[in-house]
Amino acid sequence: MNSPPGSDWLFVHFGDAPLRGSERCLLTLLQARAEAGLRARTVLWCNQASLAEAAAPWVDEVRVSPFVLGPGFGAGGAYFQHWRALVREGAALMRRRGTRLVYCNGLAPSQWMMPASLLCGRPLLVQLHTNYLPLSRLASGAYAASHITGVSHFCTRDFAADGVPPARLSVVPNGVPAPRVQTAREAVRAALGIAPQTLLLASVGALVDWKRVDLLLAALQALPPADRQRLHLLVVGDGPLRAALQDQAQGLPVSFTGWRNDVGDLLQAADAVVSAASKEAFGLTLLEAAALGRPVLAANAGGMPEVVLDGHTGQLFEADSATACAAALQAWLAQPERLATLGRGARQHYESQFTAARMCSRLLALGTQVEQQHRPGLAGTLLRVCALLAVSCRAAWRRWRS
Repeated sequence: MNSPPGSDWLFVHFGDAPLRGSERCLLTLLQARAEAGLRARTVLWCNQASLAEAAAPWVDEVRVSPFVLGPGFGAGGAYFQHWRALVREGAALMRRRGTRLVYCNGLAPSQWMMPASLLCGRPLLVQLHTNYLPLSRLASGAYAASHITGVSHFCTRDFAADGVPPARLSVVPNGVPAPRVQTAREAVRAALGIAPQTLLLASVGALVDWKRVDLLLAALQALPPADRQRLHLLVVGDGPLRAALQDQAQGLPVSFTGWRNDVGDLLQAADAVVSAASKEAFGLTLLEAAALGRPVLAANAGGMPEVVLDGHTGQLFEADSATACAAALQAWLAQPERLATLGRGARQHYESQFTAARMCSRLLALGTQVEQQHRPGLAGTLLRVCALLAVSCRAAWRRWRS
């Protein structure tokens, strides 16, 4: 029997950092459900007080608990005791609320929500925001999920290789609202001390190793001095590598701004956005740049080729190669008029594929489909358990052979 439209969904999220991409997309989805009249049927269970506070206007109930990660996610010694408690807590919450669908925003919560959903006979939808190591995929129990969706094929390809059937896998790209612009482009550039003729590049994100801001700096260093003087790199963000990166940037046309609340203004002021990230699953900032008609120069790695159409919305360069990045920058400096063409392509691509409305519509439709296709009772539970065993064995065999 089909479930009633707009039935209760339980969203579960684990986070260990300030609100970033996966949290932003979750909040956008919760807001869309609320605006569709489903606030009273939406529950969020998480371990972040900041996320709970941000989500409060869009959900009927927020529950904050200390989550503990298991094998493959950095387990502590008391994990199994905490795991049993989380399974019980999740099952009790589902029964009390009459939950019809469990939505894990990320792989980690599947560790306890998979068994809880089986105990309650409810479907489990897992959304992936990155790729995961073999032990994490195995330990999560997500092979028994009713459906797994990812923000890019980069996120889902290992699950497909492990043996999850195509019917239980999908890709729904992230979407973002167009960033707010409050200050004129010329005024922002003047405040930053950037001349009108200077090619301003923006890099936005946490200053951590895999973002490879160090490679961008090396690419600038590799440019001929005459070319280097024609551009400026704006590094927006903060993190543990900031001091080291500032030391590396000595003598280069680079400014570090730290985290800013006016990222839309900065992206509007820039001529292009650059990312050398080596394992970015998607990159929301790249979408925000596209929404403002800004082309992107990105490493050909992770999910970047699914966001940046090489030669149409931006340009891809060989990952982990400062030489390739420098060559791409030189090509842009030689043909600055090309940036406007790429920017128009980026804007069109954003409007057709990456708006927040499109993402929410597809995810809500997917959740409803998973809910309606769920097979209740013992038979459905046994099918999911069999899927867990079959795919786990295949994944373990694949890992052993490699």
